[in-house]
Amino acid sequence: MILRVAWMTQQGLSKNLVFKRCANAAGAPVVTAFDWLRANLARKKPDNDAPREIIGKSWQQHVLREDGTVDVHAYTFCALQELQTALKRRDVFVAPSWRYADPRAGLLDGEPPRLCRRLPILREDRAMTKRKQKYSKEVRERPRVN
Repeated sequence: MILRVAWMTQQGLSKNLVFKRCANAAGAPVVTAFDWLRANLARKKPDNDAPREIIGKSWQQHVLREDGTVDVHAYTFCALQELQTALKRRDVFVAPSWRYADPRAGLLDGEPPRLCRRLPILREDRAMTKRKQKYSKEVRERPRVN
């Protein structure tokens, strides 16, 4: 009974998750498992071709039935546990998310833009640097008085 209630509440979660396709090789089975779940959760009788790479030894007794078919409810929780592990290891990235997004997504590709000529603050910094250099040169050239 508890499994059925929890399964009903997570159905909306698995439908709304969007995985970014830049998952590495270790996260690919998790992504394929959720693609299978997304395609088969709405069916009354789901297909028996679920990807079994994510089913670990501890989940086999719950997910695989005696006749070799897959229990969809248990498979869903197995996939959620594997998703949690993959997110912690950064094998899978979820969008939109700040915490579990790809950390490389915000980096610039190629040469950074040249903004120095456009920003007045940077011009002031350059002028300040020149003044400091001129002052330090004057101080170095002064005769030492002991």
